[in-house]
Amino acid sequence: MILKASARGTPMALAKHLLNERDNDQIETHRVEGFASTDLSEAMREVQAMSAGIRSQKPLFSVSLSPPEEASADVALFERTADQIMEANGLNGQPHALIFHEKENRSCAALKKLVFTSPRPSAPPSPSLFRKRSPNGTRQCYR
Repeated sequence: MILKASARGTPMALAKHLLNERDNDQIETHRVEGFASTDLSEAMREVQAMSAGIRSQKPLFSVSLSPPEEASADVALFERTADQIMEANGLNGQPHALIFHEKENRSCAALKKLVFTSPRPSAPPSPSLFRKRSPNGTRQCYR
């Protein structure tokens, strides 16, 4: 699995990008959990409002999951990989969304809200861990 992650600002722009029917052949909002709404745009509106209240510049942790060209991935593999990433970064229990979108091949965007309503013992995830292809992460996903 090819992993790319970043702390993201502008939740509404990200929702618009992910749900853009012009650039994506297929879009599936697979999972939106922990928000007041199960609609991605409404959930991102909630994140934007909360982040404005505490002046958070980058309220989202976004991970793009793409299988290598020679591999195929089913929904269960995307779910398992996203869950492992979130657990490894101390983000279990946070509101999140999984969005599948397809251009040339299927990929998945996993979004976690980083606007916390209670103290967190651990530091926010480091997007630099995911910026390049991760051979170890790739092998681990397909075990």
